[in-house]
Amino acid sequence: MTSNPRMSVVMTVWNGERHLREAIDSVLGQTLADFEFLIVDDKSDDSTPAILADYAERDARVIVLRNERNLGPYPSANRALEMARGSIIARMDGDDVCEPSRFEKQLGFLEANPDHLLVGCSYVSIDEEGHKNFVRRNPMNWQVAGWFTRFRMPMVHPGFCFRAKFPDGTPVRYDTSMRYSRDYELAARLAGAGKIALLPDTLVRYRMHSGNISMSSTGEQDAFARAVAWEQVQEHYAADLHADLGTFLDVSYRQLEPTSELVAPAVRGLRGALDHDFGDWNAAPSWVKRRAAGILSEAFLRGGGPKAVRLAIRLAKEAPELVAPFLIRFLELRGLIEQRPQP
Repeated sequence: MTSNPRMSVVMTVWNGERHLREAIDSVLGQTLADFEFLIVDDKSDDSTPAILADYAERDARVIVLRNERNLGPYPSANRALEMARGSIIARMDGDDVCEPSRFEKQLGFLEANPDHLLVGCSYVSIDEEGHKNFVRRNPMNWQVAGWFTRFRMPMVHPGFCFRAKFPDGTPVRYDTSMRYSRDYELAARLAGAGKIALLPDTLVRYRMHSGNISMSSTGEQDAFARAVAWEQVQEHYAADLHADLGTFLDVSYRQLEPTSELVAPAVRGLRGALDHDFGDWNAAPSWVKRRAAGILSEAFLRGGGPKAVRLAIRLAKEAPELVAPFLIRFLELRGLIEQRPQP
């Protein structure tokens, strides 16, 4: 390992014995080898400490830190960030898998685009056993990602690759004032300070199981994510849009059940946001119409069934110009057509 590695990889883990070796092997097997690998054991009481000690003994790039008490993922990540020597940080979780070229491609992107602070990637969703659930190819350039981040988390956290410092020299750290959604909050801060983007390459196998924070604490996670999105709305949009955009966020983050009565204010809010950002709802670029149609449908049509059909009809009446973008987005997400090029 060099004295100044090109990248620092940060992983936090708690009782991760089942998938930990596969996750670590996927990092150590990268085509880009010049990195340090900082792993914080958040006071595990299974075989995690022994597994980490084994890897640290065999590979000098592996640096293990053990918390004296359980701190949670974000304070643990900050502990590693304090020690990181690389100018680029790649995040990783103890139950996910990196594709071999992940670091090479993400580092190459950031080196070629010095005005970008964060780059994510597309991903393959896998289950507990590693079987594929679906592929999510979600490329976004800085214009797309910056707009989308005002309302939703733009990328999966184990796909984060970001600069260690903000443009003003401030070290990048997670906000630990809240328990959940601090990855979304960090993405929003990076988007506000510079540019962020998502690569079309599927560079992470993202394991979805009952142990995920996003799966095991859905209600709390949604409430905290809604708070992050609300901060973005308040920062970027005039007060006369706040009530309607707040309604959209309430439905999107499951604080309110979707009903026909809530469709109009949600559409009105997004229409106002697009008018503000692009001058005119109808003249907005095709990519933003697809994203707007996508997040509206995710908010109101979840669960399917007759209710979703009724709400789809109401959405089509309120925003007929989004019907075609929605159909294109639907086909994109299911891999039936290629993602449309973005500016």
